[in-house]
Amino acid sequence: MHGYRGAKISFIEEFLELYAAGKRDFSGLSFSYIYGDYSLLEGADISGINLAGANLAQCGFIGTNLSNAFLVGIDVSEGFLDDCNLSRADLRGANLIKARLYRSDLRSADLSYAKLTRANLAGAIGPAIINHTNLAEADLRNTVGFMHKNGLELRQVRYGNIGTFFWNTIMPDGSIETGPVYIADWL
Repeated sequence: MHGYRGAKISFIEEFLELYAAGKRDFSGLSFSYIYGDYSLLEGADISGINLAGANLAQCGFIGTNLSNAFLVGIDVSEGFLDDCNLSRADLRGANLIKARLYRSDLRSADLSYAKLTRANLAGAIGPAIINHTNLAEADLRNTVGFMHKNGLELRQVRYGNIGTFFWNTIMPDGSIETGPVYIADWL
């Protein structure tokens, strides 16, 4: 069976044991069916893991190392990813609606086509790729270095990532972009 659609994992401890034993492909895994103490995932080193398409809604990954993780299309809505290492993570198309990514390391993370509506990215470190990303009502205060593939950086000026959507977004300098605007409108 490819990935973990319909997985038989039942405890967080079992998931971490499989990872420690060398298993890396957990694509399609649904954490809503895994029992156990979710705090075990906080501070865990699960770098390089494949959780593409996984349902991680409302899970806590505070301080977790998810660097180089393949997280395409995951659902981490209303989840807690504060202080996480998401550097070089592939989060294309991820559902991060209402997620907290406070002070997370997003250097070279690909958030293209991700949904970050009402997400808290305050204090996050970039640069992150955010082409065609929905940042409506997101909190970007004190973020550092969000840019698109051509190197334009989102700072306190109005340029950044092609196709990125802003509406009532708190910008890095604390101002509010009332939009709705796409980055393409600013170029």
